[in-house]
Order: sequence, then C-alpha cells, then structure tokens
Amino acid sequence: MVALSTRAVMLFTLALGAVANPLLNLAARQENAAKDPCAVVRCAGGTVCQAINGKAQCVKGVSCGPTTCAAGDVCCNSSCGICTKPGGACIQLFCEPPRKQCGPNLCAADEECCNESCGICTPKGGSCTMQFCEKPGPQCGSKNCPDGTECCNSSCGICTPPGGFCTQQICPSSD
Repeated sequence: MVALSTRAVMLFTLALGAVANPLLNLAARQENAAKDPCAVVRCAGGTVCQAINGKAQCVKGVSCGPTTCAAGDVCCNSSCGICTKPGGACIQLFCEPPRKQCGPNLCAADEECCNESCGICTPKGGSCTMQFCEKPGPQCGSKNCPDGTECCNSSCGICTPPGGFCTQQICPSSD
C-alpha cells in the first residue's frame, strides 16, 4: 500500500473540489453564452435557437418529418427526419412512420385513434363509434376470465375469485 503525505491528500482534495465546484461550471456556461447566446437557451418544440444581432431568439425551424432542423441546416430526408448542412451527405432510404397506440391496437401513420377503449383506428377525419368496450379479463386457456376473477387452471379454462378453490386437472384440448 502506498502511503500518501498529508500534503498530497490536501492537494488531491482541493483539486477534486475545484472540479466538482458548480460555480466554476456556471462560469464556464456563462463564458460559452458570451460566445454563443444559444448555448444556454432551450426553445419550445418546432422552434430552434438562432443568434440574431448577438441575442438568442427562438425561431421556427425547417420542418423535416418528425423533427425540426437547426438554423442553417436543410432537410435532406423527411421520412427519417434527417437534417444536414447544405450540400452535406445524406442517406436516401425510407423510414417507416411511427405507429400510435390505440387501446390494444396500433394505428397506422395515416390513421387516428378514435375509440381507445375498443382500439378502433380510422382514417383521419373519418367517422367513429362512441361505444365503450370493457377490457377483457385475464386470458385463461381459450377464454378470458370475467372481471374480478383470475385464471386458476388454464388447461380447462377455469376462473375463480382471487384465492378461490380450484381443481388441478388436465382437460383435453377442444381443437
């Protein structure tokens, strides 16, 4: 084991304290803000920070599929939301749009969830039923258990109240 002198331990502690000092970190951020006013600004969605006359301003960015390009960038692939500097390299492939959860189902990109309880997706602006669909109980063999019960024997599809009596038998498949 290496023995450290008191002086070495004190120097190490001071150095560690200087690195962890949040005031020094704040000073560094303020110094960066003086060079780039956007370094300390967070803009709302759909906008980007742009230094105009030395002041940070949130301006509407170039829309690029699911993202917004930063000031000075151009949209090179809108299906993937990829922005580059003008003339920059860009991949030319198609990115599948994200699907939206609608109850137990997923809606396609050109659809909207019109009835979450039933998981019904329709074309945007399409008609929709306003019925209420109860969530099915837990799966138990080939059926779902009623609300307030649990599956105790999936081979036979037997549901009981939680902690209720259940026979442990094997039932033949109904296929």
